[in-house]
Amino acid sequence: MRPLFLLIMMLAAVSGLKAQLTVTSLEADSAFAAIDRREWDRADSLLVLAISARPTDPANVLLLSNLGMIRHYRGLDSLALVTLDDARRIAPRSTVILANRATVLTSLGRTDDALADYDTLLDLDPSQPRPRYQRALLRLSKGLTDAARADAAALDTIAPESLERHTLRAALLSADGDFEEAIPHYTEVIKVNPQPEFYSARAMCYLMTDRLPEAAEDISQGLALDPTDPELYLYRAALNKLRYRPDDAEADARQAIAFGIDPRRAAPFISTDQKHSSRNK
Repeated sequence: MRPLFLLIMMLAAVSGLKAQLTVTSLEADSAFAAIDRREWDRADSLLVLAISARPTDPANVLLLSNLGMIRHYRGLDSLALVTLDDARRIAPRSTVILANRATVLTSLGRTDDALADYDTLLDLDPSQPRPRYQRALLRLSKGLTDAARADAAALDTIAPESLERHTLRAALLSADGDFEEAIPHYTEVIKVNPQPEFYSARAMCYLMTDRLPEAAEDISQGLALDPTDPELYLYRAALNKLRYRPDDAEADARQAIAFGIDPRRAAPFISTDQKHSSRNK
């Protein structure tokens, strides 16, 4: 049985609540089964039923936290925020709720509010690597590079082998142009989490350090995982240009544009004649 439901059972001290508790647990358990299957609409409905069955139960804060994130996954961020606000009123010092709310606030573009939640969370528990990593990314997005470096330094100490630390260090080193030093960090991340964006980022580092065979391998690995990744096509265009294959470079650049890359980034790989003919059409 999940720890959540052990907690619900421990809170039920009155035998008269036993039948109601069974219904609530079954509904919540079904909700978590739906979450495992990514059936967000069904999970939402079941959690609402579980919460409604015992509206004054303190354990509802855990259900509300999950419900808020389900609504985030459904694309209902405004409703998710209301749900997580309700959860935080019940448990204002819950770091899980603060982390979830910061995620939703970030999705809503309210980065200052998200940073405030991460600040509060890390004041409560400075040892959590994921919120520190997320705060560092937000700080980088707002140009607060020194503050992001402070988070990276903290991760060096509290979670030196974590994916968060390696990912953040790789991003900072790449931003500084230290591509050779960034590569081992991306390698550690890819060992555990081989996602297209990390192959893409390491391929860029390989390109910038003239390690073309390694770049080609990473681009191939990334496209095998996601054949629609525009960054990977752009980097393959760069690779083909370096290998004196202009036609292949142009084809990849056009594919990158088709998948959403800014045409200005792809322009260096498209021939002048083609660009003029496109303007004249």
